[in-house]
Amino acid sequence: MARYQPENPPQAVDAALGAYIYRELQRIGNAFLTVDALRLLELHATPPKPRDGDVILADGTDFDPGDGEGFYGRVDGAWVFLSGGPGGAAGDPHFVSDDITHASHAPTVLPLATGTKSIAISDAAVASGVNSLAFGGAAKASDSDAIAIGTGADASAARAIALGDSANADGNDSIAIGNHQGGSDGAREVNTTAIGRSAQAKAVGDLAIGDNCISGFGIASPSSFGDNISIGTQAAASGATLGNAIAIGTIAAANFTDAIAIGAFSKADAIASLAIGKTAQTRTARAIAIGQNADAVGDGSICLGKDTDTGSEQAIAIGTFAISGIGGAGAGAIAIGDGSEAGLLGSVALGSGAVSATLHSMALGFNATAPFAETASFNGLTGAVVVPDGNTAQRPNVNGAIRYNSQTNKLEGKQASGWFNLDGT
Repeated sequence: MARYQPENPPQAVDAALGAYIYRELQRIGNAFLTVDALRLLELHATPPKPRDGDVILADGTDFDPGDGEGFYGRVDGAWVFLSGGPGGAAGDPHFVSDDITHASHAPTVLPLATGTKSIAISDAAVASGVNSLAFGGAAKASDSDAIAIGTGADASAARAIALGDSANADGNDSIAIGNHQGGSDGAREVNTTAIGRSAQAKAVGDLAIGDNCISGFGIASPSSFGDNISIGTQAAASGATLGNAIAIGTIAAANFTDAIAIGAFSKADAIASLAIGKTAQTRTARAIAIGQNADAVGDGSICLGKDTDTGSEQAIAIGTFAISGIGGAGAGAIAIGDGSEAGLLGSVALGSGAVSATLHSMALGFNATAPFAETASFNGLTGAVVVPDGNTAQRPNVNGAIRYNSQTNKLEGKQASGWFNLDGT
């Protein structure tokens, strides 16, 4: 630790004193932040109030916890010999009882630290990696800089961290936090993170957060199947064809590459599909379902709103209970409005309750219906259709055009022979 030596204080009690105190506190803080070594004072007597977690340096003569001079750690009310001190004998860390009343705490299998600068604490703990730490009954830290804390915790790769009973961190730079009871639980590949009871992160770069959630497919999956994310109880970003999938929410499921499911019980069950909302579901590639119970069936189809449904490719349903292309025969059908319905190829229903049930038909307006193919219907309206208006010079040269001539104050139409008044004059 950097040595702290105070400067001389100012003589006068004025603003300079406040600045001095502030500066000295900063220097003290900086001294703590530049720790390069920690020196323990050699003890010549038992500490007055020893507690679990204490680390001491005993002189071995006036104060000998059991193995002479050296470093000891306090575990379960007894001293664990860590290493010989200056001039002392080196050895593996092992249990040392300092009091007959602690004999019942003696481990049945001694901890074993075989890696350089490794530490093993508790029954049958094994730290075999360089700079590794195993703390807990049967905990194992078997690679460099690995950390295993908890009964049965296992950190078996470089820089892996396993925290919790039976936690498993098997990939380099992996992190497993929580109780992982199953053989496939935990962080099983490079750069994976599994947090939660029985959470599983199986492919490279996977993230799993939540009880029993799963990211990835199988163990040692190809790296192209990685970078999946699952967050929530029993959320699953997993499937035979997977990579970059995201599942967020209780029992949310994203089962294909680039699929995204967000919301309780949501399900994205096709490549590059998106399901957002409670029980929202996509079943075909690139489909989008947004809203509670929205159900998108058909490649590239879009559902937007509660209880919306699509059943054909490129179909669009927007609005509560809107339906488009159901049955697979309505490719490109569009239904926009609460309760609207567009049934067949190229049909359009625009307006609340509008229904276009025939081929290439269009129903526009509240409760409008288009019963005939290739027609546009406004029959849900009780008012009128207002056509464009303009003077004679503004007439478009389009056969079939209908407009109001503001110069003659008459409705007129265009046919091959020219313009004529619709009133016959």
